[in-house]
Amino acid sequence: MRLLLMRHGVAVEPGDPAFPSDHDRPLSPQGRKRTIATVRGMLELGIKPDRIVTSPLRRARQTAEIVAAEFSIGGGQLSESAGLTPDADPQQIAREVRGYSADECVVLIGHEPHLSMLASHLLTGESDGMDILLKKAAVCGIELSGGEARGTLHFLLQPKHLRAAADGD
Repeated sequence: MRLLLMRHGVAVEPGDPAFPSDHDRPLSPQGRKRTIATVRGMLELGIKPDRIVTSPLRRARQTAEIVAAEFSIGGGQLSESAGLTPDADPQQIAREVRGYSADECVVLIGHEPHLSMLASHLLTGESDGMDILLKKAAVCGIELSGGEARGTLHFLLQPKHLRAAADGD
């Protein structure tokens, strides 16, 4: 199974009086635009998810909707998981994804530092076994093989690299 760990795009700043709950903060207009460019870079590089699982927080859900639209992924292949919320135990979503088909490419959209901890857990078996930084709208590709306990890191693409791919640079 191929996992794509993707951090949500740039959101409205915390503390904005229009969005008093962190759960409700949306992508900013610039964040939406940059996320679309980032996802188009994924397309240019031949990265193609089959399924999307997102944190239920608004900014992650909006990022997931952009991914779904750009890749023409139907609503039945887009779901939410509390295992991707910022305070969830990374092992929760790690257990969930083990139930997906081995030939699927699944994008998990969430938050930092949760996604970095998840990547570390999948690669080393420890949530603090390595340091990975996922900037907003970055994508980390990890391969999980059938019986192996640990995955293999295939790539870590920061948003500027993906946007450059979308521009043909």
